[in-house]
Amino acid sequence: MSSRGQKFMDKVLDRFNDAISKNDIDPNIALAAAGAAGVYVTVKLIKKSFNMIESICNRTYIYNICWEDPAVDHQILKIKNDDVIFRICSAGDIVLDYAIEGPAKIIVCDMNQHQLWLFELKIRMLRDPKLTYEEWWGIWGSSDVDIALRVWKRMRHTMSGGG
Repeated sequence: MSSRGQKFMDKVLDRFNDAISKNDIDPNIALAAAGAAGVYVTVKLIKKSFNMIESICNRTYIYNICWEDPAVDHQILKIKNDDVIFRICSAGDIVLDYAIEGPAKIIVCDMNQHQLWLFELKIRMLRDPKLTYEEWWGIWGSSDVDIALRVWKRMRHTMSGGG
């Protein structure tokens, strides 16, 4: 709050306290005090909400359900083999779809390191000559935990640190 706003609020609250001590509360002063208190609370809430956003972005797992249609992207972007694409990774499915078009490079970023590790795992699995279609579908299509654990035991040594 600005110093001018703080001075105004202090003045209103002083008058309100004076009126209370005299048991003579003017309705206009009460209304002004309530307004000043409302401004004060609003400012505090806004400041707290920015701290909350920082806390969420830096310390909390955020899960958002959204799905872009890569077919629409292909129509608009018309990806060519000399293109360099920069996009948010998410789980990497759209990135893999873009890769089918054969751009020169795809650069991915994500605030959530786990999304990047998930994408890395998908790439490593696609490069694994032992991977079968049934294993791929079992993990990503059917969510079969037994297949996922079996493949993970085979793949985990190929992952980067932390992944």
